[in-house]
Amino acid sequence: METSTVIDVVVVATVLLAILGGAARGFGRMVGTLAGAAGGLLLVLAVLPDQLDRLEDPSTRGVVLVLATTLVVATGAAIGGVLGGLVRRGLEALRLGWLDSIAGAVAGFVTAALIWVLLASNAAALARPELTEGVRASRSLPPLVAAAPDAIRDLPPLSQALAQTRPVLAEVIGAPASPPSLPAEVSDSPEVSTALSSVVRIHGSAKGCEGQVNGSGFVVAPGRVVTNAHVVAGVDQPAVQARGQLPVTGRVVYLDPRNDLAVVAADGLDAAPLALSEDVSAGSEGVVAGYPGAGSLTVGAATVMKEQRSRVTIDGSASTRRVLPVGAVVDRGSSGGPVLEIDGEVAGVIFAKAVGVERLAYAVPLSVLRPVVDDAGALVDPVDTGRCTR
Repeated sequence: METSTVIDVVVVATVLLAILGGAARGFGRMVGTLAGAAGGLLLVLAVLPDQLDRLEDPSTRGVVLVLATTLVVATGAAIGGVLGGLVRRGLEALRLGWLDSIAGAVAGFVTAALIWVLLASNAAALARPELTEGVRASRSLPPLVAAAPDAIRDLPPLSQALAQTRPVLAEVIGAPASPPSLPAEVSDSPEVSTALSSVVRIHGSAKGCEGQVNGSGFVVAPGRVVTNAHVVAGVDQPAVQARGQLPVTGRVVYLDPRNDLAVVAADGLDAAPLALSEDVSAGSEGVVAGYPGAGSLTVGAATVMKEQRSRVTIDGSASTRRVLPVGAVVDRGSSGGPVLEIDGEVAGVIFAKAVGVERLAYAVPLSVLRPVVDDAGALVDPVDTGRCTR
């Protein structure tokens, strides 16, 4: 039996059980249970990632994540259910128990559906391509995800608590010695807002690294995503996920470690390609977009500086390359995200943050990026990704 069929059977069975259970428990208890569970989940998302950062062993982090999430969510649900039971007793006293049962069945369906939306949206976090594709190919989950509110689909994934990616730190000869000034406000132009739909999160399990590697990317051709080479190094089948969508299993079809560029084929990804800027002016304002810490899409103000050819040193390895200094705040997981101008066009690809200078990042410039993007749509065959470098 195919993975997608198994998933559909489990989804339908659990939803039916939730409807029957909701009718038996009543609306008050169901809503109370849901509210308590949601409160527990929000508490986990707010507190647990910082606490897990203190644990170095990925296996321990995973166990603590599962146990803590289960305990806190279950406790919240139990407390909410007890409080909600008071509502049911009140309605029964008024001989309106039948109404409570009908509303409870509806609440049971909504609860089960939302849980499945969260699970489906986090499928990429398990770094199992067959599961990612099974979720996407199922008949039950895509409609549920499409119908879910944006606030639910865009919740930060629990995978951020397992992220092992560390920021790339670069020393660049001739770079600014003092922190650059940033725009007072983050641009919310319609063009930038539209472009953000094409900025994606990338997950993967890499050879040579413990835990997960995470990064960002953006669509440059139908089903083709540009990111950094170090993001997908050692990853054979990265999961690519646009905001509000189910993850897609991709394959790396281009890798240039020297210039830190890669292209991932993500067939079936529903996101429009971004255009490259024709003329990037030093001092122009824009934004950087990505998924720092493997969390939600984050947008920050940016100032584009002058492209230069410099000696770049990363992890003790030096090379001469073209770079675009950018005034911006970036962090682990931002790598591969685009530098966007106010008109929504791409000015570069973030690959590192500066050593010893705040608010300074480095991007792959258009002079290096453009030839890769021009050929991206024709790239089909997977390439060797080597081993993880982060």
